Amino acid sequence: MAIQVQSELERFVEGFRNEHRAARDIFLGIAKALGERDGARIGELMNQANAGIGPHMRYEEEEMYPALAGLFGAEYIERMLEDHDRAFGVAARLMELASHQPITDQDVEEGNRIIQGLLPHVTDCDGLVLAIEVLAPENQRAIFAARDRAIVEEVSMMEWGERRGRQPIPVA
Repeated sequence: MAIQVQSELERFVEGFRNEHRAARDIFLGIAKALGERDGARIGELMNQANAGIGPHMRYEEEEMYPALAGLFGAEYIERMLEDHDRAFGVAARLMELASHQPITDQDVEEGNRIIQGLLPHVTDCDGLVLAIEVLAPENQRAIFAARDRAIVEEVSMMEWGERRGRQPIPVA
């Protein structure tokens, strides 16, 4: 049984890390596209974010963060949720900036600033696997199952944003 949980954990860690890599690469790609004044490319990348980040946020919020509350405390978990609230605001603002004709130097500067504000959550969150390793096997399995379910159900970021019962934090 312990070996099975270990292999499930390894599969989870690989997927979790790849999800963070994908988010990192999407937001770095958006910064590059902003610099190139390529609104269409930003739209493509935002579509990728919408499809991939939605399931990720969903299982984090529904199962993983609550499971980690005993280890980190409610205040930390609330901060992680607020980072997600802010990510919805960042996504909205990046789409606004991408729609400007033309995309100005100020738009590029603002987009880079808000992306830089978001990236630490993406990279820091990846370290949560160290905490998941010390959870009870039943808590680990519940997180793994929630991830699998979220991926299969493919709830987009925008759809999850509407369902989750929290408000985006606007950025400017």
